[in-house]
Amino acid sequence: MRETLATKYRPTTFEEVVGQETIVKILKHQIDTGTYKNAYIFIGSQGVSKTTLARIFSSSIGGHILEIDAASNNSADSTRTLVDNIRNNTLIGTSRVIVIDECHAFSPQAWQVMLKTLEEPPTNVVFIFCTTDAHKIPKTIYSRCQTFNFQRIRPDLIVARLKYILDNEGVHTYTDDALQYIATLSNGGMRDAITYLDKCLSFSNNITMDSVQQALGRVPEQAFINLTSSLFEGKSDNVLALLNDLFYEGQDMKQFISDYTGYVLHLNELMVTEGEVPIKNIDKQFLIELLSTLVKLGSDIKYDPNPRFYISSTLLLFGEKYGN
Repeated sequence: MRETLATKYRPTTFEEVVGQETIVKILKHQIDTGTYKNAYIFIGSQGVSKTTLARIFSSSIGGHILEIDAASNNSADSTRTLVDNIRNNTLIGTSRVIVIDECHAFSPQAWQVMLKTLEEPPTNVVFIFCTTDAHKIPKTIYSRCQTFNFQRIRPDLIVARLKYILDNEGVHTYTDDALQYIATLSNGGMRDAITYLDKCLSFSNNITMDSVQQALGRVPEQAFINLTSSLFEGKSDNVLALLNDLFYEGQDMKQFISDYTGYVLHLNELMVTEGEVPIKNIDKQFLIELLSTLVKLGSDIKYDPNPRFYISSTLLLFGEKYGN
């Protein structure tokens, strides 16, 4: 069984962590000066190196390291058992680092147990709470922890990392636009980007826009171009035909709207930076109106189990209103 790229290229040193320079600098300084704290909260979206950096930081502190998945250990009893074991095993003075992943899954009762522990933390014990859902952590916990907000990783940094991985894997046939597309899909998450790349390599060692879109089951860029042109020109029959084709191809229509929103946002950015886009005669106001419509549409269909008809009617109305 081949090791996944996300595991193989997971950072093991501070220097390998991408996109979190300020946090890395602070944590390294605390290690160097011996001024690290009893408790931390690492906040950020998925795949931005929270748990990875927690592991690296823990290893730098030394002693025993314990990782807990709060999603499966979230009751008051399991938390109490954890705390008791920590206290009993640190009496001899050995350092311990407890990394609690997905800590937002703790029950209110479990947080109460943890709060009592943080009020009088055991000697030589460091807690690191990692979460993607910060608002579920009680304010009383925040006040007793040093908090770090992890940023989404910039696309250019993701692309650079993907190039490094491809070169290291001996894959030299790739295009910049394909890697940029993967970076955009990952929404600032390095792990997701590497996982996407891994799937694409299972499909083909020639990483192009076409192979990436086929491997990931995404709508081809040409479909976005055709749809945008048809909306701009008010060609309702074309719009409906394109949407029907996507539906009968088995595309996830919610994912399609999400991807199309990202594509139109990209067109808006191109219009600002380069003054034109690769679609004939499209103007800035049209793109702004289309982006606004797609953002609202994405919100409207979030909980709709069958959004196909709402999507079709919304885009048809848009095409009739703004079509030229």
